[in-house]
This record gives sequence, structure tokens and C-alpha cells, in this order.
Amino acid sequence: MGLLLFRVCLVINAFNIATENPVRAKPYRFPVYPVNECPRSKDEFETAAQRRNCTKGLRYLCAPNKYLSSLIEFCTDRHKSLYQEGNCVILEGTGDLDHYSCVDKFNSTCPLEFYNDEEIYKCE
Repeated sequence: MGLLLFRVCLVINAFNIATENPVRAKPYRFPVYPVNECPRSKDEFETAAQRRNCTKGLRYLCAPNKYLSSLIEFCTDRHKSLYQEGNCVILEGTGDLDHYSCVDKFNSTCPLEFYNDEEIYKCE
């Protein structure tokens, strides 16, 4: 009986994990907005920043979500960061900026030189 109960619990846990909505699992500490693409030029970046109206020490960014499943734009409270060539920005945890090796994930659009996160449009 104990083994059967254990197996039932495993199946229920596996089902819960498989059907968990990743967006609701660990939300970001600030609002994020899905987009089809991130700005590709300085002008587009500035236009998007104005549209999102990032104020009070917040700044605009656009990056993949923590699951690398979609692009999101947001106003971040984190300081500007410098990223090495071959690395792309990602929003992880509850809203921390991090990097990942885009060479491992994508065939193109990886940055070829150092850049700060507000210049991510140069990675295209």
C-alpha cells in the first residue's frame, strides 16, 4: 500500500510540474510585456523606452524571458551592465539581468564585441 501511495504522489507531482504555468511560477518583481521583436536600432530603442515610460531611475530593456521562450520588454531597476562578445542578456530570477552564451543557442545575431545592455540592438 505504501509503495502504491508513493507512486500516486510521484504521478501527481509530475503532472503538476508539467502543467505549471512558468509565467506565474515565479513572476518578475516588475511588469514585463511580451513583444514579437526587440528594437533593432538606437532610434527604435529610444522610441520603445518612451512608449514604456520608464521613470524614477528605471531604464528600458528588451530581452528573452528566463525560459528563453519569448521576448519581453520592461523597465529595470538594475544598473547598466557590460557583456562580453558571444553572450546575450537574459532576465532571470525575479528580475535580475544575467547573460548566457548565445553561441550555444543561436547560429546568428550573437554580439561580436563587448556591449552594454542598453546597446543590445547592436547584436542583430
